[in-house]
Amino acid sequence: MALDFRETRRNQSADGQRTATGDQYNALQVYFLERMARLVRKATLLRRYLVPGDRRMRLLNHAILATYDDCRSLGLAAEARAILVAAPHSFPAHETPH
Repeated sequence: MALDFRETRRNQSADGQRTATGDQYNALQVYFLERMARLVRKATLLRRYLVPGDRRMRLLNHAILATYDDCRSLGLAAEARAILVAAPHSFPAHETPH
């Protein structure tokens, strides 16, 4: 998953900030989108080694949720969802009794 939000065109308004429309983001929006992508990559990797109830996975999932909320408050809900959807999910299969 190679998302690079720094390479987008930036159109600064009079106050130096703008909302996310199209492919234009301000520095704070780029920071949170990159943070979201990094946390999701880390969670995908660690799911191979840690059980979902492990405190490290719970902490990582909490960080992802908090970052998603930050993205949503910045008007980046669609972009944050796209990062989550693009991540390969490797949840452990539930064993059914025979």
